[in-house]
Amino acid sequence: MTKTLLLALLLPALFLAGGCQGSAPKGGESGAAADLRLPTGTFPALDGGSHTLQAGGRPTVLVFWATWCAPCIREMPEIAKASKALAGRVDWYGVLAGNDDQVNPARARALLAEHGITAPQLRDREGSLVGAMAVRGTPTIIVFGADGRVLYREHHLPDSWEDLLGA
Repeated sequence: MTKTLLLALLLPALFLAGGCQGSAPKGGESGAAADLRLPTGTFPALDGGSHTLQAGGRPTVLVFWATWCAPCIREMPEIAKASKALAGRVDWYGVLAGNDDQVNPARARALLAEHGITAPQLRDREGSLVGAMAVRGTPTIIVFGADGRVLYREHHLPDSWEDLLGA
């Protein structure tokens, strides 16, 4: 087997083993993440409507995901379970980034239905949320306190939603 063929076989496997994440720092809120605040405004939704994000009141969870991201899909059952358990106390939003050529709405809807996820799904066609939140890969889960400050920012689920949110 040549070195080129070996690299061609190993590189995709290494990428998949590491998930779909990019080079965003790990370790919760560090550096720039500590300065992030919940973006406010009205954003388009996967269902064609829109949703308004605003700080104050309840904690908010943003889950940046993609239909082609295997770790995102593996986490969906836990996301569904947590969002239902904390319904009414925490605002949950999925975020699908990419233009209409990059996001398959039918596939997204099918995955959401398959896993019982009913949380609103925002469309970030221009990457404004991705940019504002310094998202460098999927999945990225950002949890904001009721004051809009970042409590958690990682490429994986927290160990305990209740401990994180004080719920």
